[in-house]
Amino acid sequence: MFCLVVFSMALKVLQVHNIANVPSAISRGLNRIGVPSELLEYRDPYEFGGAEYSLELEKKNVFQQGAARLKTFLWATRNFDVIHMHSAALLPLYLDAPLARVIPSAKAKLVYSHWGADLRGKRVPFFSTLNCSKRFVAPDLYEFAPGVEALPVCIDLEYWKPEKAAGNRKKGGVVVMHAPTNRAFKNTEAVLRAVESLKRDGLEFDFRLVEGVSLAELREELRSCDILLDQFNSWYATLACEAMALQKPVLATLRPDILRRFAPDCPIVNVRPDKIAGAVRELVEDAGLRKRKGREGLAFVRKRHDCVVVARRLKKVYEEITA
Repeated sequence: MFCLVVFSMALKVLQVHNIANVPSAISRGLNRIGVPSELLEYRDPYEFGGAEYSLELEKKNVFQQGAARLKTFLWATRNFDVIHMHSAALLPLYLDAPLARVIPSAKAKLVYSHWGADLRGKRVPFFSTLNCSKRFVAPDLYEFAPGVEALPVCIDLEYWKPEKAAGNRKKGGVVVMHAPTNRAFKNTEAVLRAVESLKRDGLEFDFRLVEGVSLAELREELRSCDILLDQFNSWYATLACEAMALQKPVLATLRPDILRRFAPDCPIVNVRPDKIAGAVRELVEDAGLRKRKGREGLAFVRKRHDCVVVARRLKKVYEEITA
């Protein structure tokens, strides 16, 4: 099948730092709607699609790292119209913002997105305020940056194909999965307590604790599970979106104010950490409920978290700030 994509010659975008694979998905979405976008990673490119550019900082000493970052900053500000930085900056302390204002050859507009620990419990980095054409925050960070527009995470539905979810299910009992990248933040302790309680009560199910795997391996684990236990703090993560794309019901703790403000139609089973066991039991015992939640999750992700949907929104922003 032949597909023609007409690229906009007036706009070229660089995404910086592939946190949770969201910038990679954004870049793919932009390219699909005709906006040339490339990805720069600090370390070796992630497995998922890789990155067009990598500084490979882990292979350099501190002086070489500084030189590489400065050289890349000067190159990027000359060769891109928009530099969209994700939970990071090209230069330490966000010094790229004030420097870009005084360097005559710098043409790029700077956009900052804050996705997690870079802003949680903190203030917006001071130097970034000196030259910021647009700023976004994840919905669960809105209180740390009042008035800043919230941007949802996005995933590539071509990679997380719902059609491929069917038929990959392994035979056996119901599989409940938890895949923490940070046990403390994800509240893995509460998950393990719930699992132990259910096992003591005699509920039959398989539990998988998945850690330290590649994205391709994670996708296969998600395809073969029945229920995902995401994170039990205040909001859901990219992993929840990936699971919903594969029509898996998801459990998480969603703070009421964030839910009302940003996603009142979210189909994730909202449960307090001390109530995980009861919610898991209900889903394990009710296959019909699992299927319904799976369908609702896919519809929600298609509407809110598809990288093409988010890319269209960003395209308008990029065009406005470069006009």
